Amino acid sequence: MIDHGLEDTTKRKKSKGEWNAAIFIIFVEVAERFTFIGLASNLIMYLTDELHEPTSTAAKNLNTWVGVSCVFPIVGAFIADSYLGRFKTIVVASFIYCTGMVLLILSVSVIPLHYRKALFFFALYILAVGEGGHKPCVQTFAADQFDQNLPEEKKAKSSFFNWWYFGIMVGATSAIIVVVYMEDHISWVAGFGTLASTLGVSLAIFLLGIKRYRKQGPIGSPFTKVVQVFVAAALVEVAERFTFCSLASNLIVYLTDELHEPTSTAAKNVDTWIGVSCVFPIVGAFIADSYLGRFSTILVASIIYCTGMVLLTLSVSIVPLHYRKLLFFVALYILAVGEGGHKPCAQTFAADQFDHNLLEQKKPKSSFFNWWFFGITVGSTFAVLVAVYIKDNISWAACFGTLTLTMGVSLAIFLSGIKKYRKQGPLGSPFTMVAQVLVATSRKWHTDEKHGVFGVCFGDEITEVHLEAQPSLTQALAHTNQFRFLDKAMIIDDIDASMKNSIFYYIFLPLFSILPFFTPKERSLNQVEEVKLVLRLIPIWLNSIMLGIVATNFSTYFTKQGTTMIRSIGPNFQLPAASLQALFGLTVMITTAFYDQVLVPITKKFSGHHSGITLLQRVGTGLCISLLTMVVAALVEAKRISIAKQYDLMEKPE
Repeated sequence: MIDHGLEDTTKRKKSKGEWNAAIFIIFVEVAERFTFIGLASNLIMYLTDELHEPTSTAAKNLNTWVGVSCVFPIVGAFIADSYLGRFKTIVVASFIYCTGMVLLILSVSVIPLHYRKALFFFALYILAVGEGGHKPCVQTFAADQFDQNLPEEKKAKSSFFNWWYFGIMVGATSAIIVVVYMEDHISWVAGFGTLASTLGVSLAIFLLGIKRYRKQGPIGSPFTKVVQVFVAAALVEVAERFTFCSLASNLIVYLTDELHEPTSTAAKNVDTWIGVSCVFPIVGAFIADSYLGRFSTILVASIIYCTGMVLLTLSVSIVPLHYRKLLFFVALYILAVGEGGHKPCAQTFAADQFDHNLLEQKKPKSSFFNWWFFGITVGSTFAVLVAVYIKDNISWAACFGTLTLTMGVSLAIFLSGIKKYRKQGPLGSPFTMVAQVLVATSRKWHTDEKHGVFGVCFGDEITEVHLEAQPSLTQALAHTNQFRFLDKAMIIDDIDASMKNSIFYYIFLPLFSILPFFTPKERSLNQVEEVKLVLRLIPIWLNSIMLGIVATNFSTYFTKQGTTMIRSIGPNFQLPAASLQALFGLTVMITTAFYDQVLVPITKKFSGHHSGITLLQRVGTGLCISLLTMVVAALVEAKRISIAKQYDLMEKPE
């Protein structure tokens, strides 16, 4: 018997969504990127040339607006998930966006001069509100048009996101080229008018597809549980970010102005301190997992942090001058130790307050990290604004004292919720497990599985504590042929078989509890395979460091190099230095189209993979290209410096 109701539902579902709907949504995202990038890329020129703001003030206003635009998507996601759903949120946000653009045009045209600045900034923040509705909803709404459970739609979805990124690059690159040109050579009204009309057309196109969309209603508010998590740990993290960012952002100024260090020495000291602060979390994670647990580690780290801040405050106030530098650096590295306990534990301890196995707690946990990032942003933003103001207008002692007080108050708030927390004891460090497998492998290096042994261990000893914390431990990992030398750790030799019945085992038992990786015991299949997984991740992790270096140079140093280039195209046109970034977008557009339309069909015939090559292979290809990019950049910079030295232009960037 055929279920006609189910058949009709399937037909209705198939008549909506997929590419027929997603193509309309791409237009909205392209237009939004065109508008936002077109505005942001040249905004500092309007603030300095038209509103006559100093460069520092204009940069501060631009950064504040961009920062607010990055925070509002958290609010937009909350409204979409809790009340309106994604479709309605996009529509409302688009109307707000269009309203902001109309006000922006009015502010540069018909409005009297003495009202223009106020209306301009009001319009800017109306746009930030519209951005807050667009950013978290458009891409996820597009993904809703594909059913991940249907193979043909899963394949289409994979291709869709390639073209989605292509569309973003089209919008961003067109904005940098077209809008910047119009604003520089025609008028600001023409530039802003182009952005507004593009956004209006995209909204009309989006509404044309209204009958084709698969729409999901709001899924319920995650806010209640998120507030409880913030009581648990996020206040400590906000305070820690406030303190650390305030200190890091001002440290080089203190070293050069107050301790009279040369800039190169001060920069080296700052980099060393930040580097040590990034290494200590590894130690903190090991201590938390192996001995103290997360709650106790956070508590101890907070006390150490407060101690470091007290010493730092003393070093800039009542301590005699000839001891200040020594005490200052001692305090700095005490703070690095405190950072080592905070960094790996605060976020995971907050996540521990949710039970992932309960559906009603699983949903709010998925949104937790948005709000966590919101808290970090609040702490970092206030750090830059408040601490710098106090330092410039009062004193260094008042600045550091404020940071000390903030950490003390956050610790008190953290302790006030001690009875409400879900606390887990130490579960055993993964570093210990890795060391155990490596020690067992080295001890049995010459042992042959086929001769003189008592078998191979395939099982795991799982305690109730481990099972409660990690239910996945009940799932055995499959044996792999990579790193086969580690399989020797599973062999049960005569030492493993007889040691536990020997008096020497009990004599050395206290030593084994302190140094568990020396315990004479065979290791299970799961333990060995987990170590293999760790070893496979190391090359990926090492390569990702290189990508961070490339990304840092792209938006800063490369653009700065561009200001010294001859950018004239013909006798009457000079390409703005910032517009050189359009080359990145053009490259992405070309390679995306080439990959999706040429490489995927060809490689799919050989690999059988729906995307042609795997994600890891794509990452590797990108890293190789990034490496070549930096090699070329280094050669260009070496040549530039050589010519600058030859003609005595090193201190004359113009």
